[in-house]
Amino acid sequence: MLALNIIAILLLILSYIASWIPADSIWQFAFFGLAYPIFFILNIFFILFWVISNKKKYFFLSLFVILLGWKHIRAFIQFHTFRHIAPSEQQIKIMSYNVRLFDLYNWTNNKNITTRNKIFELIRKEAPDIICLQEFYSDDSRKFDVLDTLIKLQKAKYYHVDYFKNRGRVQHWGVATMSSYPIINKKRVQFVNSENNYLIYTDVLIKKDTIRIFNIHYESIRFGKEDLLFVSDIANNRTENIDLTNKTKKIYWKLKSAFIKRDEQVRVAMNVINKSPYPVIICGDFNDTPSSFVYNKMTSSLFDAFVESGNGMGKTYVGNIPSFRIDYIMHDNNFEAYNFKTIKEDLSDHYPIDCSLILQKKSTKK
Repeated sequence: MLALNIIAILLLILSYIASWIPADSIWQFAFFGLAYPIFFILNIFFILFWVISNKKKYFFLSLFVILLGWKHIRAFIQFHTFRHIAPSEQQIKIMSYNVRLFDLYNWTNNKNITTRNKIFELIRKEAPDIICLQEFYSDDSRKFDVLDTLIKLQKAKYYHVDYFKNRGRVQHWGVATMSSYPIINKKRVQFVNSENNYLIYTDVLIKKDTIRIFNIHYESIRFGKEDLLFVSDIANNRTENIDLTNKTKKIYWKLKSAFIKRDEQVRVAMNVINKSPYPVIICGDFNDTPSSFVYNKMTSSLFDAFVESGNGMGKTYVGNIPSFRIDYIMHDNNFEAYNFKTIKEDLSDHYPIDCSLILQKKSTKK
């Protein structure tokens, strides 16, 4: 058991190291980062085992290594209560939501119009000042109207929409940022290693202050239906009549490709973010966990609103593969975050997240 405990400790240490090693350098480390929750729980088991057994002196081994990764723990789970504040004009309520094309292809096995309308109602009810939407879709023929409806039903009337795909000048796929504050500047930054993934930034005027809002969608793993079914079969121990070798290799290479692309993309994004002349707010679907190189790179100069004011596990992905926190709201040192929450509504394969930010006008970033 001591030998197994040491192996578990080494695996946990490797998951810590993974957040510092870019995948385009040694991509294998990214898998250890992805498995951090498993290694964490394994070490918790050994702590309990040694406490219950007659060899209590060994329990500190895993405990010490777990505490070394305190930053990782805080990024995965928060134990404090919400930071509550009274409503004030200083609050900026932010929402980030991967809406999965508003269920255009009826993934929910519900009428897609019903799902779309429920998303509309959720946004109207939450009433954010700024909304960042990923996997946005709109149809100018009004067969599946989105943009015009969103403008009418909630207070964020100003919009910055940028599409990566258009069909017949009618159907559009992309990302969207909507604001209740006037927009004075817009720009798109394309990631050269992907046609579908990019960031947009939107400068909004709040009284006399200009704030730059980043809406980012990093590379996804691009699992197909067969991949998801395979993962589900493995999780439920249904492995008969499955070509394990080939299917495992396929998933393995998809993960590798996504790890490498995201690490390239985050360097581009942080270069643009760090050059901002204005206070910045970052929202997006990063498609990566808090133990990743992407997260470590982002939080090197930014603050995670969940860590500041969230509660619980904070998971945001609700698909058929293991659930992780992959959606984020971040900000620089000019803001303080309050009331972060994950809205548990199964209308997409992501949960929406929101929080309130207060501009402090500090002079330096993190």
